[in-house]
Amino acid sequence: EARGDSSQCGFQPSYPATSPYVTAVGATQGPEANGPEVACSSNTGGLITTGGGFSTFFDRPAYQKAAVEKYLQDAPALPPLSDFSSAGRAYPDVSMMGHNYIEIIQGQEYVGSGTSASSPVFAAVVTLINDARLKAGKKAVGFLNPALYEFASSTPAAFNDITQGRNNCAAGEPGQNTCCPLGFTATTGWDPLTGIGSVNAWNLRAAFLALP
Repeated sequence: EARGDSSQCGFQPSYPATSPYVTAVGATQGPEANGPEVACSSNTGGLITTGGGFSTFFDRPAYQKAAVEKYLQDAPALPPLSDFSSAGRAYPDVSMMGHNYIEIIQGQEYVGSGTSASSPVFAAVVTLINDARLKAGKKAVGFLNPALYEFASSTPAAFNDITQGRNNCAAGEPGQNTCCPLGFTATTGWDPLTGIGSVNAWNLRAAFLALP
């Protein structure tokens, strides 16, 4: 809501990403331009800024409690806890590349960015994981989140930890976008920009294949 109007700056979590029953996906950028992978932000040329934060309605689920509380304890430049619902369900859970996707619409080529790009990419990875499990005679993975957070501790190679970025700027071109004084900052481990990190698809597939 702060896009073009800095008086609207504030922490406004977005449903359905805040639901504890979905896997929320953030967006990253960098490798598409042969650079390091960072949180996608309009201030770094990403056109959009990856969303994230804390629900004002849903309590924090047990599966993410340890990861999120570590962030709240150690986070750099953390806004005052009184400014956001620090006890709520935190999001996103994971992230994927979300910048500069080529789209073909009615024969015309466009470039798109956003979590509306990163989310279906993650969904495709999960589809391939389910396919591999079914071929191995196992069941589909079902609800992902408890396993994802467990893998973040037991199988960290399944994720790329994203430690650079800030989500205080609204969508737009650098210099023309609205940036708010407060926002969340990426750091080691879970953060409210990229979750537990972007997914290493091959390693995540191996981790899920190892489950019964």
